[in-house]
Amino acid sequence: MTVENNVTSVEIVAEALSSVASVSGTGVKSIKVGENKFGVIVTAQNGDISTYNVIITRKASSDATLKNLTVSSGTLSPTFASGTTSYTLTVPYSVTSLTVTPTVNNSEAKASVTGNTSLIVGSNTVSIVVTAGDGTKKTYTITVTRSKDTTNTLKSLSLSNCTLSPTFASGTTSYTCTVENSVTSTTVTATAKSSVATVSGTGSKSLSVGNNTVSVVVTSQSGSIKTYSVTVTRKAN
Repeated sequence: MTVENNVTSVEIVAEALSSVASVSGTGVKSIKVGENKFGVIVTAQNGDISTYNVIITRKASSDATLKNLTVSSGTLSPTFASGTTSYTLTVPYSVTSLTVTPTVNNSEAKASVTGNTSLIVGSNTVSIVVTAGDGTKKTYTITVTRSKDTTNTLKSLSLSNCTLSPTFASGTTSYTCTVENSVTSTTVTATAKSSVATVSGTGSKSLSVGNNTVSVVVTSQSGSIKTYSVTVTRKAN
């Protein structure tokens, strides 16, 4: 006989034809998914034994839903619900991979996750495929948006023939330096802290006598701008 997946036990009831025979193997039996074989043994008064085999097949579960779904960064939108299969998530630029932890609703089901590593800037699709015990599949998807880098600071800044005051620090944007009258130009060298930021204002700069303003502009991947300024004073002759 075959029973549904939600049937986890059966009761076997048997009665011997002879009132003086004994019966064993009856009672409540737990059943697992798949085939279950139970023997009902009838022992006659003279010791002869007859065995009746009862085979019960419990169907596999068709439940391919999740009970919970969590991520290592950000917050799922909308809030997780077992019947909702599509979500969105925004993570900062620093997040290049995501730990996705699905919890299946039925212990027979298995869940696999793909697309959660090597996240690119912009849109990424993470798929969670749940396979029920009977092979039924359901896919949950998370559209992960990895934000652009907002870092717009310098890692280094130097001018030839010029000693910056104060000493360069990434968070300091204004500097001064003084050069001799004989110095008619300076070469500006600057490196952005982020590899995806752009730097403008470097290279050779002519210097006139008096104050000269040298500006170095850092533009982050997201478009935010920070300007570093150096006032270079060239001495009079």
